[in-house]
Amino acid sequence: LRLPNAYSQYFDIALSNVNLSATEPQATVDNRVTKTFAMAIARQESAWNPMAQSSANARGLMQLLPSTAQKTAENQQLPYNGELDLFKPLNNILLGTAHLNELNAKYPNNRILIASAYNAGASRVEKWLARANGKLAMDEFIASIPFFETRGYVQNVLTYDFYYQNLQDKEKLQTFSKEEYDRLY
Repeated sequence: LRLPNAYSQYFDIALSNVNLSATEPQATVDNRVTKTFAMAIARQESAWNPMAQSSANARGLMQLLPSTAQKTAENQQLPYNGELDLFKPLNNILLGTAHLNELNAKYPNNRILIASAYNAGASRVEKWLARANGKLAMDEFIASIPFFETRGYVQNVLTYDFYYQNLQDKEKLQTFSKEEYDRLY
């Protein structure tokens, strides 16, 4: 009950229609975020409440800020008719997964950095990476994230992703990608 396969078809639709070439020509179809990762983000963000609204005005299943939704819609040529669209599950998932794919273009196949940026912003992640200066292993980097909320967020999302892989009967469960494990942060 805590990890339902909620809105599964919407994630299939959203992830099959992502226009990666709009902002990153080098991105390829094989380099998309996975359904299980996107669902893990939604689970962590809203606990599957499509009407969730944060004190920062993030809205819907994937807790998008209206400004992020507007920018993502423009970058990816997706429909966005204002803040109320973010309470519509399909619209929210379309925009949320498109934003995740934009972050994946910046941090290829690295869910640690993508989740950190989704939660705290890419500019903060860049500062944390600069501070770490390429000297930290994956677990050390996560432990060094200065925002307690973001540190827990990343840990939860990685855990939820693994659970969703298992719940969706993935044949080869992935704990960490090569890009995550081998990188010095």
